[in-house]
Amino acid sequence: MVLLRWFITVVITIAVLGFTLSNLEQVDVQLTPFTGSYTLPLYFLILGSVALGFIWGGLLVWLNTYPQRRDGQKAKKRVDKLEKELDEEREKKKNTPPAQILESPSRQDYLENTHD
Repeated sequence: MVLLRWFITVVITIAVLGFTLSNLEQVDVQLTPFTGSYTLPLYFLILGSVALGFIWGGLLVWLNTYPQRRDGQKAKKRVDKLEKELDEEREKKKNTPPAQILESPSRQDYLENTHD
């Protein structure tokens, strides 16, 4: 699996490097509300746009999954609380002498007591 990850990383790096070397031209960029223009390499403009889109998309996904993360945290707290209670009950049962443990009535005892 590590080898596959390295292979994919190398392939993507070579592709980005090839793209960068083939787009070295300078372009003028004008931002409408601001005055003046900026001269940037074309690869910088394109790769910067891709990076900003990647960050923006990640932020949107992170914000949209907040309810699921919150519910997961609540569920984990509840499970931890219930596990703690279960451990306490098991400890009580282990420390209780056998004579004090009550047995539930059998079905036959129940039927005999209900027909009186």
